[in-house]
Amino acid sequence: QALALDPEYALAYSLRSRVRMNCDDLEGARLDADQAVRLGPQDSEGHATLGLILAASKEFKGAFEEFATALQINPRDAEVHYNRAAAHLRLGHFQEGLEDLTQALTIDPSYYDAYAGRGRVRAALKKFDEAIQDFEEVLKRAPSDWPDRSAITAELEQTRLARKRTHPR
Repeated sequence: QALALDPEYALAYSLRSRVRMNCDDLEGARLDADQAVRLGPQDSEGHATLGLILAASKEFKGAFEEFATALQINPRDAEVHYNRAAAHLRLGHFQEGLEDLTQALTIDPSYYDAYAGRGRVRAALKKFDEAIQDFEEVLKRAPSDWPDRSAITAELEQTRLARKRTHPR
């Protein structure tokens, strides 16, 4: 209805795009996200939404570029830093991904998904002590019914074992 009242309402296109993406309509989502960016080029929400659509379509370079644009407009968006980190990681840019995850946590220290992501990157980089700290932080902060809790618990144990193998005491 918002678009019927104001067909130039960029945020409505962005929000509808996210709904369409959640309904697995990536084509419709892409059209709406493109329209949101066209109507509101200085609106970070449109760029962030387009980045999500591109990432879901496995177009990681384009996703990275849209997230970067969104962060130029609004550098204090922890979720966009998290999403840009995911794009970095898919492109093999591990250090940059780690930096974005850390920035997301600087902005929002309660963002347990960012702790999980950073823990995974640190474990992959064999920074086991730091990874363990991140995984423990996730388990402290995430709700008890969080679906990824058991996976993080397993990753924590695997990281502890990897540390033990690498640095036996």
